[in-house]
Amino acid sequence: MTRPTILRTGAGSAVAPFVIQALRAAGARVVAADMNALSVGFAYADRALRIPPARSDAFVPALLDACRVEGVDVLFPDVDEELLPIARARAAFEALGVRVLLSAADVLERCMDKRRFAAELAARGLPAPRIFTPGELEGDLPFPVFIKPCHGRGSSHTHRVRDRAHLEALLERVPDPVVQELLPGREYTIDTLSTLDGRFLYASVRERVATDSGISVKGRTLEWPHLEDLARQVVEGLGVAGPCCLQAILDASGAPRFTDCNPRLGGGTVLSIAAGAPIIDDVVRLLGGDEPKGKADYRPGLVMLRSWHESFLDPLDAVTAVGFDLDETLYDRREHFAAALAGVATEIAGAAGRDADALAHDLLTTWRHLGSDHDHIFDTWLTTVELPVDVYLRPAIEAFHAHRPDRLELRPGIRDALRELRASGIATAIVTDGRAATQARKVSLLGLDQLVDEVVYCAELGAPKPDTAGLVEAARRLRVPIDQLLFVGDHPRYDVVMAKRAGAVAARLLAGEFATRPDDAEATPDLTIADLPSLARRLPRRTARAPRGPGGT
Repeated sequence: MTRPTILRTGAGSAVAPFVIQALRAAGARVVAADMNALSVGFAYADRALRIPPARSDAFVPALLDACRVEGVDVLFPDVDEELLPIARARAAFEALGVRVLLSAADVLERCMDKRRFAAELAARGLPAPRIFTPGELEGDLPFPVFIKPCHGRGSSHTHRVRDRAHLEALLERVPDPVVQELLPGREYTIDTLSTLDGRFLYASVRERVATDSGISVKGRTLEWPHLEDLARQVVEGLGVAGPCCLQAILDASGAPRFTDCNPRLGGGTVLSIAAGAPIIDDVVRLLGGDEPKGKADYRPGLVMLRSWHESFLDPLDAVTAVGFDLDETLYDRREHFAAALAGVATEIAGAAGRDADALAHDLLTTWRHLGSDHDHIFDTWLTTVELPVDVYLRPAIEAFHAHRPDRLELRPGIRDALRELRASGIATAIVTDGRAATQARKVSLLGLDQLVDEVVYCAELGAPKPDTAGLVEAARRLRVPIDQLLFVGDHPRYDVVMAKRAGAVAARLLAGEFATRPDDAEATPDLTIADLPSLARRLPRRTARAPRGPGGT
């Protein structure tokens, strides 16, 4: 494995940038994945993928697809909720040649269930806090005690319990509660690394000086051979593979007791790595069959003070091509649409012996009420004016499409913006719905066939928006990856949802009929704009190239 491709989940975590950069520095190509499109780790990875949440039935299939497409060698999960679903599907990943950097499912269950973890330690004579049985909860307890969820993470739903009344209230609120003795001493985290078959390599101890939502924000490394040896016994006894994060708290006598086992990298593992425990680098070395470097030149006493760090991401930075919707985006179609509807009213009035002006008024009213994207404008109108739908619907549709405008005008600044994009080396295309012949006439009247490289008519593909086929075809013709294609459109569903489904960058133009309509529930745009010329000026300049396609004259 010369340069492994590692799929790392949890790209939205606070430590994702550090982990991803460390993996890349160790020689790996990193595909970062997360359910949130605005995940900070995406900015640091070689490739970014949005995946379903772990609770979704689509989660594992999506990861398997990602492994196939990206040529993933190693799946390195991070999020607690993901670990068991992935471990249980290990055989499916291994069938693709993907190694899963994760302990076996039965090991995960023993680690992540706090009752089972405490029982496992007790069975091995290792120190753990006393957990009170349901029967003991009915008797006298040595208040204060501590309550937490059996499968929780961070500090969510954890409480110091004052007395019986407080306990009764919390037992109703804390999910699957575990009540244990209160440990009054300092808190420590032990980061460990084991081989892929569970052989312990080394441990790094750090004091949790201050935490926020269960994550260490101030910490200090130290050498504590006894605690490191206890950690070795824990992870070897449980059979943990790869990195692990143990938590321990001192009891009243000052002795450590293990409270949690997280069979993954910890949120503060960055401190151990900075102090000289090369966990990430050694993970990559183990995956490549090389000997780990091991913990050398370790620095006890190294202090970590976490602070806010802002990452600013411009969705346009990676754009090399731009696709455009046609109607309402590049030209204002209100005049054209109104004239087409007037032609419909005239046609139906002649056939039905009705007043054309009255029918036109009612049809315009129906259009403005329903919106031009409504599927049943003509049905509704014919019903309103008491004309039989089965007789006049088809003639109305044909009359609408028979309208041939003599002229159309691009929105202000569009012509210069398209020329500027071409001069900047940005490839361009139009992806448009509607009958191909009708849309082609509009393209010609607007002079767009001389201004863009490609025009894709969705009707010719049998794939009306928001089907992604038209946009995928545009990317193919422009010879650009879909995630480097920016698509600009005015409609929140037909344009924005199509772009997001395809994996393109989506820009919504707030102009025309749908400017005030809310974003579609399925997807929000990567950016919203008020006009196209200003967007064109923001795009990075690329190497100038000769035009091709319709504009290649």
